[in-house]
This record gives sequence, C-alpha cells and structure tokens, in this order.
Amino acid sequence: MKVSYKHIFLFFVLMVLFLPIIQSFIPIVKEQALKGFFETKAKPELNTNDYFSGKYQEDYILYINDALPLKATITRIYNQTLFSLFKQTNVNDIQIGENGYLYERPYIKEYNGEQFNGSALNIDKVKRLQKINQHLETLGKKLIIVFAPGKAAMFPQFLPSKFRIQKTDSTNYFVLKKEFNNTNLNFIDFRDYFIKYKDTSTHTIMGKLGVHWTKYAAHLASDSIIRMMERLTSTDIVDKVYKYNEVTDIPREPDDDIAQSMNLLWPLNGDVYTYPVVDYITENKVKPRVSVIADSYWWTINNNYIPSSQFSEYYFMYYYKHTYDFEKEISAEVTDDNLIQYINRSDYIILLATEANFNWFPYGFIEQFERVYLQNK
Repeated sequence: MKVSYKHIFLFFVLMVLFLPIIQSFIPIVKEQALKGFFETKAKPELNTNDYFSGKYQEDYILYINDALPLKATITRIYNQTLFSLFKQTNVNDIQIGENGYLYERPYIKEYNGEQFNGSALNIDKVKRLQKINQHLETLGKKLIIVFAPGKAAMFPQFLPSKFRIQKTDSTNYFVLKKEFNNTNLNFIDFRDYFIKYKDTSTHTIMGKLGVHWTKYAAHLASDSIIRMMERLTSTDIVDKVYKYNEVTDIPREPDDDIAQSMNLLWPLNGDVYTYPVVDYITENKVKPRVSVIADSYWWTINNNYIPSSQFSEYYFMYYYKHTYDFEKEISAEVTDDNLIQYINRSDYIILLATEANFNWFPYGFIEQFERVYLQNK
C-alpha cells in the first residue's frame, strides 16, 4: 500500500491527540513541573447545588485543564517556539533585551522615571525616617538603610530599544539618594557601587538570566553591611573567611530565576558564575540581634546562610508582611505587638530595597512605626 503525506500527517495528528491519554496510563515522558507563581485548581467535590447550578462542571473543566497530562511539556514547547522564532515570551513583565539579557518591567519603569512619586513625597519619606532613626537611637538601636541595584540601571545598553531612553534625575532613586546623603542616616548605596564595580570585576555581579544580584554579589553586600554594623557600635562581629570559589557556567538558584520562569524546553546560555565557599570565625566574636525589612533581594543573602552564621537572633520581614527566623515563617503579618517585639529584641534594624521597589519602600514600616512609637510625640 502506498503511504501518502496525508496518511503520515493524519497519523501524526492522531498521535498528538492520543498522547495525553496514553501518558495518563503509561507515563512515557518524565515531566518537570512548571516554574513560577500560579495557582492550580483542586478537584471539586460533587454536591447537588453545584451540579445543578453548573458550578461543578465549570470547576471540573478548570481542574482537568490544570491536571492534563503533558501540559507542562506542551507549555514548554509553545514557550520555546515563541522565544526561538519571535524572541517573545508570554510571562508577565518579562522583557527580552539584547545580547541574551532578560529584564523585569518594574526595574525599567523605575530607571526611566515611570514610577516617580515626585520630589515632595520622597523628601517627606526621608524626613520621617530621620525621626524614626532618632527614636531608635534613644532605644539603643541602629537603623541601616540599604539600596540594592536594579538590572535596568546595571545594563541599560542591552534594554529593548523602546526602553533605552536617556536617564533622568526625575526618579525615586536620584531624589532619595540625594536626600539620604544630606542626612546623618546610615545609608549604603549598592546600586551606585555595583554599577562602578561591574566593569572591573572578574566575577558576575548580576547575570543575564536573573533578576537579582548573584550569590557572589550578595556575599560582598553582606560584608559591607557587617562592616557598617561593627563601625556603628564598635563591636567585632563573627568574621566570614573566603576559602575558595567554585566557578561554573551552570547557574544556581536564583541566578537564572527569570529564565526559569519562562519555562522553556532548553536552558539559555548565561554567564560564568562564582560561588564562594566560606567559613566563619566565632571565637571571641559577637553575634548581634537583627531585624530586616526587605524585598526579595534579601533572600539571596538569607539563603547563603549568612544571617544564621553571623546573627544570634533574626527577624526577616519580607515586604513587611510575612516574618521569618533562621528556619521558618513565624508570622503572616506584622502586628503592632510583633513590631514592638522585633524592635525590642534587635540591636540593628535593616531596611533594604531594590530599584523596582523604591516607589513604595519601606513597605508600610514608616506608618506603623509612627503610629506605635511616635503618635504622642
């Protein structure tokens, strides 16, 4: 029998249609779960009201859509096709730049001044932080404000051309930086430092495939923070000793977090990464108590086990909502009582933000601190 192209095409179509059914009984493809943040629909429970109202059927269709065999593989094939042929992605806020650089839109918005709150609001924010700092000083606490870099500011030359506009002073960063530098607030500007450092460094500070600073850069940043803490209180905190570096072109989490969220079939070519192997000298050293209010950049420091090695007590308030100690989440919100407890049990309070979040930094801390501590002052 002569086999025509029509027969081959029909066989291929039938195989594609029946493959998910076969996969559900006989797993042919070993699937990896999709990366990123999304909710999957649970299997609905059958009851009379939902069945006759049609809600059960609607929920079941959504459940089947999420539980479909080979969904992850099919999604990756679609994403890879979109990226390889058209240099596009369907992931919200991801922008594909030149030379393999991937960006998140909020960082571009801050860099271009699209998120600018205006000078007056930023100046007022700094004045309020000064009052908070003065009150913390009376309690024997030290406030440290840290700015982390953003990728758009680090590598503007690789931005998509439509976003590659001239830098403007009308950004939250430039106003806040100017105001902080005119105060006695303890301020560390890693945005400025790493932009100057990246061109002379032999190590990757912020990779093509990630949104955060690398693990290597996080180590450098934490060292500077520790040095400021020591200087402010004349203490000798546990020392970090760099033993050697592991150098590889295979990124470790979170150094390719944007690329992971794109859920492609094949990994993208990135950079050469440096992963320090460190030890700590604790003899005759101090371990301070520290509260941190920060965005996701602090996770890179946290997951390097730096806090657990150099601090004795630790409260990490992620976006000033969920609070974590060295090992686990301890609270889903920061109540007034929580705030009082964390402040009382801390020697240092660190406020950290990266460029995408300068417009709402420090995430509600100012308002709550004023209400709890300064309302009658």
